[in-house]
Amino acid sequence: QGFVYILFEHKSYPADDIAFQLLRYMTRIWEFASKMARGLPAVIPFVLYHGRYKWSVPLNFAALYRAPESLKESLCDFRYNVCDLSAYADEEIKLNVMGRVALLVLKYIRRRDLAQRLKDILGLLRAMKEQTALEYLETVLRYVGAAAADTVTMEDCRKAVEAAFPERGETFMDRWT
Repeated sequence: QGFVYILFEHKSYPADDIAFQLLRYMTRIWEFASKMARGLPAVIPFVLYHGRYKWSVPLNFAALYRAPESLKESLCDFRYNVCDLSAYADEEIKLNVMGRVALLVLKYIRRRDLAQRLKDILGLLRAMKEQTALEYLETVLRYVGAAAADTVTMEDCRKAVEAAFPERGETFMDRWT
């Protein structure tokens, strides 16, 4: 009986040293946990990737070694899991509304067509209670404004909100801006 930790790391570009970064995080978890109880908890490393290009980095720590093959059996190794959002069609991303909106925004945040897709992504929020949708909309727009300011304008956001919420879009945008 014990704990299992799921370690999430978010990447917008393929990082050659991701396995080493994950190992550092895992070590910190084990150091903390060893002070609390005997034995180390299981840590499952997971990378959520939303870059422009397919994930191309090896999925195991041993790929980082520059060592003869005969030594590799004695060296530390682990595999990590990757969810590459670019590998999924939008329809395959099936979560609750908030999760689906978050993953779709992440999927398109670095792409030139985000402004065109924003209306449909924000339209998913109509399934939520108005106050919750408004709060989440504000969070999404802040993220888009910070991460995609070079490709998505305030006018693009206004048009997307008004198209996604025809009856209340203008009110939503007035509250946000």
